Parts: sequence; C-alpha cells; structure tokens
Amino acid sequence: MRVLQVGKFYPPQRGGIETVLESISESLLPSADVRVLVANIENRTRHEVVRGVPVTRAASLGTLAATSVCPSFGRWMRRLAGDVIHLHESNPLATLTYLAVRPRGSLIVSFHSEIVRQQRLVRGYGPFRRLLLAHAARILVATPDHLRHSPSLSPFLDKCAVVPFGIDLDRFGGSPDVLRQASTLKERFGSPLVLFVGRHVQYKGVEVLLEAMSKVDATLLIAGDGPMRRVWESSAARDQAVNPIYFLGEVAADDLPALYYASDVLVLPSTNRSEAFGLVQLEAMACGRPVISTRLDSGVGWVNRHGETGLLVEPNDPRALACALRQLLGDPELGRRMGMQGQARAKREFDRRVMGTRLTTIYRDALESNPLAGAGCQRG
Repeated sequence: MRVLQVGKFYPPQRGGIETVLESISESLLPSADVRVLVANIENRTRHEVVRGVPVTRAASLGTLAATSVCPSFGRWMRRLAGDVIHLHESNPLATLTYLAVRPRGSLIVSFHSEIVRQQRLVRGYGPFRRLLLAHAARILVATPDHLRHSPSLSPFLDKCAVVPFGIDLDRFGGSPDVLRQASTLKERFGSPLVLFVGRHVQYKGVEVLLEAMSKVDATLLIAGDGPMRRVWESSAARDQAVNPIYFLGEVAADDLPALYYASDVLVLPSTNRSEAFGLVQLEAMACGRPVISTRLDSGVGWVNRHGETGLLVEPNDPRALACALRQLLGDPELGRRMGMQGQARAKREFDRRVMGTRLTTIYRDALESNPLAGAGCQRG
C-alpha cells in the first residue's frame, strides 16, 4: 500500500501538525510505502530521505496570509499520489491544491483543529474546507472531544474516526544515562521543579503560569522558544525574587527526556482551544510525570484525565493553577501515583506503534469500500 502524507513542513519545529506528520509517517514504515509532500522554505524543490521516509519539499515563492505559495505543489501531489492520500488540515495550500488537482487515491483527512484566531481566513477558507471534508473517505480526529466540539465536523460525523496521536515511547524509557542527566539537572536547579515545554506563543498561557508561581515554593523551568519569549522573560524578571525561573531555550530532542525525569510536574497552562491536544502531555506521561493542564473545549482534557493522570484547572486562572501545583508538590505520593497511571495510559493509548496499526486498518477499510481509488497506483 502506497501512502502520500501531505503536510506543511518536515521535519517539524517542536509541536503541532508537523510533529504529528513525522510520527505518523515513521509509524507506517513497517507496513506501507510512505511518501511525504510539504512546502519548502526556498525557491527550489528538494528530495530527501529523513529517517527512512522519502520527503519532497516543493519550491516556494514565499508566503501569502501565512500560507506557502508553491506553484509546483499540484504537480508533485499528482506525481506522488498513491493508494491513499492522507492530508493534514488545516493547511490551505494542501486543501486548495487537492481540490484543484483531484489526484488518484482514497482521501483521508486528519482534522487537527478549528481555526480559532484568523476569522477572516475562516470566512474565505471555510467553504473549501467543507468541500474537502465532503470528498474524504474518512476524517480522523485525535480525541472524542473533537467530535463533540468542532462545528466543522458535525455534517460528517458518520465518516469520522478517533485515532489518538502516538509518540515513540522508547525515547522516554528512562535509560541509566537519562537518569544520570536528570540527577545532574536536579543538582543544578534544585527541587521541586515545575516544567513547561512548548512554543512561546500567546495561547500557551505562560503568563498565567508565571503569576501562579509567585504563590508556589518551587523552581520553574521553561523550555522552548518563540515570539513571546522576551515578553515572558521581562515578566519573569520582576518575579525572580520570589522563585527562580529559568528560560532554557530550545532543548534538543535527545536531552528532553532527562528534563522530564528531573521535574516533579509538567504544566500546560494553555488559554484557548488553539491547544488542540498537547503532545507534551504524552511525553511527560511516558516519563511517569503528572500533568497539570487546563479545561479547554478541545482534546487537552481527554488526554490528561483529572484525578487520574494529573489535574485540570480553568484556563486564565492563576489562583487555581497555584492551588493545583501546591496540591501535587505537597503530596509526592499523589504525584507518583498519577505519574504511574499516566505512564500506563501512554503505553495503552499513545504508543506510536498502536497509532500506526489503527491507521493502517483505516486505510485498508477505505480502499476496500472504494477499490477504484487506488487504481493504477503501486501497491505493497
């Protein structure tokens, strides 16, 4: 079976659709001939193999309304199309190209989230997104909450399926070397340690976390980078007399597990449904760490089960966040129990291999219900 994954960029920046695209593509390698089509950041087309996955980056002339302008994208989509075309939405370039080209292959759409902030884009792009969903053989979402709370999906519920995102759990297994690194980090930063990992963008809610930390006796580590970093650093500088706060910048993937093992709790204080899932929650759970996240109209609270794998608080509520932090940090046994339960949930639901098996089954079902979709395409 030949599968074309269509996304934005590859390999990804930390988080988001691109990380999911990478994980899906690698999870399918044992059972499918996988190709990836994305936009390049320069005006030339490149073909590479990234950890066993062939990737075509179509030449880009730049961006328009935050969307890459790639005149050759349709040609490459038609040339690379296989039995299945798995398109990751929202992605105006991919959606508009697919509707214009209509390549062979059974169309699978991963619906990652509603468009929250760019309402002008919603008005202009909405009809094309609906047309794409109407053409899809299957529409995939990461949690049941997406089906309950995404108005774009309500006309298409009969062809939706829930496939939770998965990660490479082996990366977070806690090897002796990782545990030694974690011990070194604890000696450096002290204890207890509160951890945030993610892009430094507005909806992540770090300003709420900074305010909450003024009421918590702990050290805060902030990993990642982005446009809000200077603003948050300025805010943190005013609070340094209360608690130590360290901005670590981007942390290499190989160094990230030690950071989780050194910490006592991961906090994801996101403020709106732009946070559709929260992959960092899976990483923390895989390392046996409890999670504090927010009750959002998205999939975040489905991943982190309140009272089982961590705690949920209302968004934009620093007092509630501080209370949750004090509860977990003040009761190490509670934190250990939630961490163990989170680790078990990660192994059960969020293993990349489980995701790959589920996707392969959906692809085959889609092809069986529409056998002409892959006509003329290479099969494996």
